[in-house]
Amino acid sequence: GGSPYFDAVCRPLIERLGLERNVVLPGWIPHQDVPAVLCACDIGAMTLRATLNHDHYLSFKLFEYWGCGKPVVVTHLKAIGEIARDGENALVVRSGDVQGFAKAFLALIRDRELAARLGQAGRELVVREYDWREIMKKETAVYTGEFLGPAGPPRA
Repeated sequence: GGSPYFDAVCRPLIERLGLERNVVLPGWIPHQDVPAVLCACDIGAMTLRATLNHDHYLSFKLFEYWGCGKPVVVTHLKAIGEIARDGENALVVRSGDVQGFAKAFLALIRDRELAARLGQAGRELVVREYDWREIMKKETAVYTGEFLGPAGPPRA
């Protein structure tokens, strides 16, 4: 939090609903502390509005949540929909469906087995498909010795 919208709309709403004891507002978190903060959370969320920009948006946040084994609730958007599968590794909700988001969060809070299963499936996906070391191995394999080897004599 800390954006003008968050300060003008979200903070007052949290107070008006009496949720101060249930919502942690840590402010800016140094990069090196992000994994510890994510591991302390119960659920990851990417609740985006369906827009032309967001439809193709895929944040590292999703991979970080999954890397920490967290279940996630995400908006059904094109890019996210390529990897987040409803009921398999995430709970996926239509953009703007406030009741759907509430039901998804409550399902994960109430059903710890579901939350653990989705978090584990997300972690397995990240380890198998999105580990940077593995991605770089695949990318490096694309290059041939011609590109990675020593330079030949100059062409005349």
